[in-house]
Amino acid sequence: MGLPMLLESVGEELDPILDPVLLKHVFKVAGVKQIKFGDTNIDYADEFKLYMTSRYANPHYLPELTTKVQLINFMITFEGLSEQLLNHVVRKENMQLDEEHEKLILTQYENHRRMRDTEATILKVLKDAKGDILEDENAINILNSSQQLSEEITKKQQEAEETERRLNQARQAYKPIADHSAMLFFLVSKLHLVEVMYQYSLSWFIQLFSQSVDKSRVAEESKRVDSD
Repeated sequence: MGLPMLLESVGEELDPILDPVLLKHVFKVAGVKQIKFGDTNIDYADEFKLYMTSRYANPHYLPELTTKVQLINFMITFEGLSEQLLNHVVRKENMQLDEEHEKLILTQYENHRRMRDTEATILKVLKDAKGDILEDENAINILNSSQQLSEEITKKQQEAEETERRLNQARQAYKPIADHSAMLFFLVSKLHLVEVMYQYSLSWFIQLFSQSVDKSRVAEESKRVDSD
């Protein structure tokens, strides 16, 4: 009871017998939750999960089906792969730039977290205030402190955004190799249409990409990043 179930290689249409399950048409009989499956009523557990995988790389489902299930596309996109390869080559070629980028992500996250905490503090003070808040010295002190902190965080966030623009501009120097390599992967991934034996995984490609970067001829920085 309540164990997950996996249906593999489903098509673009599902058997209507699954509708009560997908729509969670649960009812109770003598206090026990049940669901209709075909002509039979079976016990139903809230922990039950149904997962389905498609046999198609790019399936097209009718709108009425998409309202019954949550679609998750695990197919890699060109933009996603290009960004992944860009991060990889920057990490290899310019460690300082990569470290600054990682630090920036953490800084922005911390700024957003502190801003949320500040806003929550202000809302709590306003909610708990009794009578005229202007006569509550403690509340006024907290609000003034929160305002100063908010201004400080805003300033830091503006500095972080400026740093982000600078880092993104520097990272763009490595963008051509990331785009070209992503395009190459998608070309290679289609070779199975020519011969079924030609099938290559993403992990293999990234490993090959990494080795190519490591073995590439050392050049002057400007020439290295501008090279096609």
